[in-house]
Amino acid sequence: MSSLKYNLCASDLKIVDNKLAKQKKFLQEFVIDIFDEPFNLLDSSMSANVNPKKYFAEVNNRVNSLFKYADMLNLYPVFLTVTCPPRFHSNSNSYDGSSVKESVKYLSTRWASFLRLKIFKNIKNAVNHNMIYIRVLEPHKDGTPHCHVLMFIPKNFILPVKKVFKRHFSSDGATRNANNEAFKYTWSGHAGGAIAYILKYINKTFKHALDDKMTLEAYYYAFHSIRRFTTSQTLLPLYVHRRIKHNEKFRDFIWSTLKYKDGTIYHIFDKKVFLYRYMTEDDGLQEDVIYSRSPVLDELFPKKITHTPKSIKAFRDTPKPLIYINDRLTDYVFNHNRFFVAKKPFEKYSNYSILEYYNNLDVDHCDINHLIHIRNICVSRGLIDSDPILKDQLFGFNDYKNLITFD
Repeated sequence: MSSLKYNLCASDLKIVDNKLAKQKKFLQEFVIDIFDEPFNLLDSSMSANVNPKKYFAEVNNRVNSLFKYADMLNLYPVFLTVTCPPRFHSNSNSYDGSSVKESVKYLSTRWASFLRLKIFKNIKNAVNHNMIYIRVLEPHKDGTPHCHVLMFIPKNFILPVKKVFKRHFSSDGATRNANNEAFKYTWSGHAGGAIAYILKYINKTFKHALDDKMTLEAYYYAFHSIRRFTTSQTLLPLYVHRRIKHNEKFRDFIWSTLKYKDGTIYHIFDKKVFLYRYMTEDDGLQEDVIYSRSPVLDELFPKKITHTPKSIKAFRDTPKPLIYINDRLTDYVFNHNRFFVAKKPFEKYSNYSILEYYNNLDVDHCDINHLIHIRNICVSRGLIDSDPILKDQLFGFNDYKNLITFD
């Protein structure tokens, strides 16, 4: 048996220490020099285990912003505690040997199923918004996790939610005393109200944040690879905010969230470039690049993506030489270094499908002569007002661009 709290032993702590030491050493030695200002990745890391002080500051910002956002929607805070059934507890007579990760999975699955209940669909229809919540995972002394959740709902839904909460979580003996400690919606006598109440539990998981020292709680989360704090996808995604908050204008979570939701802040090129739209009196609508992972000029220009209809399926992933089409038709279509095989001849495509396919073919990434063949089909059906191009002539890329222009 373990001699430490949370069912940890000395060897577990040593494993975590060695792992974190290697991570910190790698991040500290990875130095980037931008504009003659070198910095290492450890200083910019937002990991809860590697750089807890920085992550803890971000958590506080997110919690306060969520409260403000919920208040804007006139929603009320409700505090829930969800525990695992006795079979997950190692100090219980009915313990079935479940691991900590299995307990975490149980809590997540039950919480997800709870949010799928009909009452939350009614709440969404009433406020025209998805559920807003903050969830903190915390261990019992025997190492079995439980979670505290602060969710925001309309005042008239509090008692109905309490009723379904008790029925849902007590059905398998998981959450007891659902009328009292496990479901709380009054904050009299608690300084700071609901926000202080949830921060009390969050702070317990970050005891080591300010002095950057590992506590048993920190070892517990690191050893079991547990995410201690999660929220609903209400605010601006973290992958966006972390990249644009260097600009003072975008540090406000609420302001940036509203701008992201209305499309004023948006990303392109697989989230590599983030832009901000704004109006000026002289020049009208303007756009600024506020973050670019790769500040190469070519990255700032749009790139075509070839659309592959559902009637075409993947054939193989290994690239091959381009296949040309002349008098003899082929079933292969070259697209972004992949080959596709048609489920039916292109001649049997409907007018709409063949024209859609033709309009989405990319000159830079498909075989030129295949493009000619598809174009000729469109011409023969009167979908394109042009003369057909001879199929028996093999064109090179530059020759083809001189023959055909796209409107």
